Amino acid sequence: MGKWIEKTEKFIDETAEKIYESNAYLKADKAAEKAVKKLFRKAGRLWGKSEQYFKKQKKKQNLKE
Repeated sequence: MGKWIEKTEKFIDETAEKIYESNAYLKADKAAEKAVKKLFRKAGRLWGKSEQYFKKQKKKQNLKE
């Protein structure tokens, strides 16, 4: 039974290496990286806008008092 497990592990390792080196994997990796960068940029913009909004609200509140 040990031989069967070793063969299976070897097959899995070889297949994983082929997938990792494939063009499809590289394209998918680049696409995922691009999407993540885009999301973080949008999140950064929203964070900046919310900071400005809260500062303005705080100023308005201070003026009322």
